[in-house]
Amino acid sequence: MSESDFMQKMPITKAGYEKLKKELHHLKAVAIPENARAIEEARSHGDIAENAEYQYAKERQSFLHGRMQEIENNLASSKVIDLKGLTEAERSTLADEMRALIIDTVSRTGGHLASNLGAIELAIAIHTAFDSPVDKIVWDVSHQSYPHKLLTGRRDAFATLRQGGGLSGFTRRDESEHDAFGAGHASTSTSAALGLAKARDLRGTDEHVIAVIG
Repeated sequence: MSESDFMQKMPITKAGYEKLKKELHHLKAVAIPENARAIEEARSHGDIAENAEYQYAKERQSFLHGRMQEIENNLASSKVIDLKGLTEAERSTLADEMRALIIDTVSRTGGHLASNLGAIELAIAIHTAFDSPVDKIVWDVSHQSYPHKLLTGRRDAFATLRQGGGLSGFTRRDESEHDAFGAGHASTSTSAALGLAKARDLRGTDEHVIAVIG
């Protein structure tokens, strides 16, 4: 099954790509240097084997460098898709490729097929009109969120769908910042979206909140 340039690399929105670049810059310019200074300071206090601050800083060093490598790998394997700049023909091609990938993957891993095939064009339209993760998209049940996952930087992990340690068959907040609400049950999106909208109003921000039902 051949793929065009759209799906050969992990598709990611421009906003998502820029957010990764910003996090990478913070790691290199701030977090990692600060932690290195913390290690040196803790080491100067004497026996490092008994120094909890040193042990914590060393563990954090490993985490920070691991996260930096993960982001660099993601950026290297990503193809920024500026959905707003695609032509109708290009959106149609993207939808066809997403459809083929979902059918191929679900045939091996199991999962919800019809609901996701029916939500492909909808997901493309939503991610064209809005800017996730700034704008919050809440999928009711979220069994139809596979196209959303493909458009938000999870193409490279899609083969692990519903597998141990892999991508969830539903939205999960700890899986991606693009998953505004963790679902798995019907009729939760409107109340969740209302809560997100109320929190937005209390903060005084202006992001959109979208509930996708069906």
